[in-house]
Formats: sequence, C-alpha cells, structure tokens
Amino acid sequence: MDLGCGEMLMTYGLAARGAAQVVGLDVSALNPEAAATRLIEAGFPEAETLKDRVTACVYDGRTMPFSDDHFDVVFSWGVMEHVADVPAVLAEIKRVLKPGGVAFIKVFPWFHSYYGSHLSDFIPTPFAHLTFDSAAMRAVIEKTAHEQTAVHPNLILGHMWDEYLTLNRYSANMFYRDVKAAGFTRDVWKLISHQHDLSHAPAGYDLSDLMVSGSDTLLYK
Repeated sequence: MDLGCGEMLMTYGLAARGAAQVVGLDVSALNPEAAATRLIEAGFPEAETLKDRVTACVYDGRTMPFSDDHFDVVFSWGVMEHVADVPAVLAEIKRVLKPGGVAFIKVFPWFHSYYGSHLSDFIPTPFAHLTFDSAAMRAVIEKTAHEQTAVHPNLILGHMWDEYLTLNRYSANMFYRDVKAAGFTRDVWKLISHQHDLSHAPAGYDLSDLMVSGSDTLLYK
C-alpha cells in the first residue's frame, strides 16, 4: 500500500520496482489513469504495462477500508506530517500489515525544524513558523512570493500554502512516542539533520526538535 499516494506517481514507481500489486490510498479523489498518462508523457512508457497492478482507494484519513493482515508492505513518503490523527493511522498501519510485514515511513521535514513550514525557501526569517501566526506568515509569503523567480507565485500562494495549513505540527520526538505506543515489534530509525545557526531560534523548544529535520522509519509487525 502507498499511503497518502497523492497523484499516484510513486504508486506506479513501486510497481515498477517489482511490487506485484500496489494500492494507492489517499483522502482525496484519485485517478490512476491520469497518473499513467502523465508518466508516459514524461518518458516512462512502462507505466502502460503497470496499470493492471495499480489500484486506487479513497478513505477518511483514519480508518483504512481493508481487512486485518492484508498487506506485506505499507509505504509512506512525506505524508505523516500532514496526518490529523497520527496514533489512529499508526494503529491502522499495524492492523492491515500481515504478521512479519513492514512499514516504511519517510518524513521531511518535521514541523519544529528549520525547514518545518515547507516554505523556508520563501521566508527570510529563520524559524518564522515557530514565531509568526498564520496571518503573519501569509503576509510575508504574499510579499516574497512575487520577489523570486524559481517558483510561480500562484503555486506558492495556492498549493504550497494549503500544504502548510495542513501540517500537524509534529516533531520526531512526538512521532517516536506514538510509534512506541502503537506496539510494533521492532522500529528502526534514521534521523536526518543539517547544520543550522540557532541564534534566532525561538526559546522553549528542545534542541532535538529544532535540529531533527526528518526521519526514515521501518516499523515491523
């Protein structure tokens, strides 16, 4: 299962890497045919032959519409920082995994890190998302979006801003706590960190929350 599959491009990628069947699961409407067409137009003709191995499913963001012990692997890339109820989703991941199954969960960035807003490239103030409220963040973004040329302002003020508003403000420590509570038999972690000047970081945050930008986690049932 590709959890939080979005446009399903990575869902096809998992099939291309050898998965016999891949289910793309998301809270939004999905279109696997459109994904295949986009991949073919981008120079990946193999997508046409993978269509019968890829299916789409929409859910409510909490309860996955699958039986217990259903999947060998659950894959999630850049999704968990947007999940509204992390403990519920972790419990569902564990439930739908087969005994001995594994979940791979990649998160980048965690909210309290330098990159946590997903908008740090467009805001000159370090850790602005920990200092400004949403109205102030929006005001800065509206000004700076029109001062750069790398990304179209409409993308920043539209999709990227909407993504910011869905962030659940989790840190790696908070996620670690929820993973332990979920009761997986084994959890293996790789933490992602970068060098940062913390002179302007707001007070009241743990060093690990500020410095752990992301994580790769394997969860075994």
